[in-house]
Amino acid sequence: FQVSADWLLGLAEDRGIISQALNAVETEQALDSENRTAMERWHHESAGHKVRYVPAWLPDLMRTPAVIAFQAQSSDQERRRLQTQTDRRLHFSRMPEADIEMCMPLQTLELFAEGTGNWRGLPASARAEQLAHIAATVGELYPAFRMYLFDGRKRFAPPMTIFGYLRAAVYAGDVYLLVRSKLLVRDLVQGFDDHIRHAEVHAHEAAAWVRRLHVAPD
Repeated sequence: FQVSADWLLGLAEDRGIISQALNAVETEQALDSENRTAMERWHHESAGHKVRYVPAWLPDLMRTPAVIAFQAQSSDQERRRLQTQTDRRLHFSRMPEADIEMCMPLQTLELFAEGTGNWRGLPASARAEQLAHIAATVGELYPAFRMYLFDGRKRFAPPMTIFGYLRAAVYAGDVYLLVRSKLLVRDLVQGFDDHIRHAEVHAHEAAAWVRRLHVAPD
């Protein structure tokens, strides 16, 4: 009869299924009590499913030690955590069943090459090394891993990872907004695929495009 269980129980004024969909969104800490990331667990649980990924900054699996040390801000514990996270994400991406699409604004990499914004103070040599590593990794993993770049002046995508149609995790700093509703996950998938359709740089062009970026001097 197209009414929700919450409405029948008097817990919601909405008669339809909207409340049920909203209740399928919850928060989860980015790190558990043992300093492991929830993202690692979701990758394991979703093995064999297509993964769609929008990074918050640079792709986690492609960070160099110099960039990790810069992000860790002199905290040795944080540096080790980020390095472990990078190694594990790269391991997932190299598994035979991996099928990953990554989409991000091309300006993210342009700003990194320029050393502006959050990357101010990172030496040009470290930026050049990082971009070369991204290009090499994208070339190595293609076509199982496909990177698309869209114009961030025309489109916006929040940092998120979508695991098949099982779940989606939207990054919100110390927590993830975890979406389990298939209806909402499907909407996020459609939005992600729309970014790919409007990409300025497609997967087969991505490695070469990154190699052509000009690294601004110190």
